[in-house]
Amino acid sequence: MAAERSEYRTSGGIRTSIGKGVALTAAAPTSFTPTDTAYPRAARAVAIDMVIDNGGTIAFRPAQLYFTATVDGAPAKQVIDSTQGYTGVSGATDEVAPSQSLRFTVAFAVPERTCKIEVSVRPDTAAATTIELYDGTV
Repeated sequence: MAAERSEYRTSGGIRTSIGKGVALTAAAPTSFTPTDTAYPRAARAVAIDMVIDNGGTIAFRPAQLYFTATVDGAPAKQVIDSTQGYTGVSGATDEVAPSQSLRFTVAFAVPERTCKIEVSVRPDTAAATTIELYDGTV
């Protein structure tokens, strides 16, 4: 079940409030070919550039975000390809101070053919609701 939230489109993608004054902007996915050092191995993946803007009064920890994706209705694996800079939240800084922003990228394995992908985030791993970030074809 998707959480209620304020959302609007920007030139950089969809910007949505994830609570406590923190906003997350997600760009549309871009396709790339993972390197041989990527984990897990995949012939193709899509990357989604993210920006966290902390408009709150306390530091925000990006590691509490939990990203998921489905490809044609089946769970997709998150790809870490540090050679190309796709480190996900694990490669992000420990905290985003109030009035600061942070850019990072998450990536998911997809088939080599055109497919439908849905990408969501939970504001923390214990949250029961998810926020949809992208629903489309890649």
